[in-house]
Amino acid sequence: MKLLVLAYFFPPLGGAGVQRTLKFVRYLPDFGVRPTVVTAHETGYWIRDATLTKEIPKSVTVHRVKNPIPMGGGGKGKRRSTSWIRGLRWVAGLGLVPDAYLPWSLLAGRCATQILRREPDHILWTTSSPDSTHLAGLRLCRKFDIPWVADFRDPWTQRLSFAPPTAIHKKIHHSMEKAVIERADKIIVTSYMTREDFVGRYPSIDPGKFVVLTNGFDEGDFRDFKTELPPECFRILHLGQLNPERPLQPLLEPLSQLLRRRPEAKKDIELVCVGPHYATHEAEALRAGVEGHVRFLPPCRHREGVAWLGTAHLLLLLEQEGERGRLILPGKFWEYLRSGRPLLTLADPEGDAVRLTRDLGAGWAFSPRSGVEILDCLESRWQTFREGKTEHGAQREDLAPFERKALTHQLFDILKEL
Repeated sequence: MKLLVLAYFFPPLGGAGVQRTLKFVRYLPDFGVRPTVVTAHETGYWIRDATLTKEIPKSVTVHRVKNPIPMGGGGKGKRRSTSWIRGLRWVAGLGLVPDAYLPWSLLAGRCATQILRREPDHILWTTSSPDSTHLAGLRLCRKFDIPWVADFRDPWTQRLSFAPPTAIHKKIHHSMEKAVIERADKIIVTSYMTREDFVGRYPSIDPGKFVVLTNGFDEGDFRDFKTELPPECFRILHLGQLNPERPLQPLLEPLSQLLRRRPEAKKDIELVCVGPHYATHEAEALRAGVEGHVRFLPPCRHREGVAWLGTAHLLLLLEQEGERGRLILPGKFWEYLRSGRPLLTLADPEGDAVRLTRDLGAGWAFSPRSGVEILDCLESRWQTFREGKTEHGAQREDLAPFERKALTHQLFDILKEL
């Protein structure tokens, strides 16, 4: 079985969006599937992790297509300007629909066309973000009439950052999404709430077309994992990218209140944010008066990020509350769970992140607006730390279905149907 993968984010690019495709490509050959990948050039994004290229099997052919539009491909820096990035989105949204990656998707489609002309017997896999990747898949599917799986790592028109500049642009986006949904043979999503959203918005389509295949964790990434908690401070850790739609305020305000209520906590409590962030996040810490207790660190290699998990007394998961926010179940959630460290999940109470945190006994979950409950939880966790006790999160035996090899087996079963 041959699989043609169109994925903008792939090593040596880094960031959370890389992991899902990389792990499927890594383990599919174990099931007799031969992937060929069409992806971006290494200058295609500002976060890079060259160490991940070691995980690409030698049997996998990778075609790299350069993006004509610069996407901060310098691979440096940790902070971005909120106004700049929102302005860029708006300007790009005027002329490039569905996104600024459209020129790349056209070139990637040409590359994929050449591959399919030589070897037409492929199944096609496209993954978003960016959404324009699915448009390349749509064109290829119409031209070659091959089986097609559209993988939505993120929602399209329900994404938190979805803000088309005009009503016409919004209509075009919905039309494009509809064309992809109708033509693809399978629609794979990463959360149960996203599936519900698609089924509800497309009632004429067989619900069986929409399949949940969550993100997960790779046991190999935890081979040398150790829990080494700092004895001198109570550490809350946020790992991964913060963005304008993911403010820190829901945690910073209760943290500020805790420091006022318990002044003795000032010497031994900290919030560490490892990964890209925006100027607004530093401003939030300043307004809350906790800037001395918050450390913003730059992006790191994936294995280094996993190691950070073992140094935290509490792992912070932040998502917006609301119809769009409840659809999000980020990839790092599963690595958080695998670490065995307890979670503090601040997300929509109806979303999968809150439900799974509670169902798996992984920690504490609240609405981002539950300031008093969050404050009480922080105080209790800090007090437990002061007493020299260690708290734990999810049990490993409950996480077996979410290991990357198990998830790849599920994907293989889906591909067999096609």
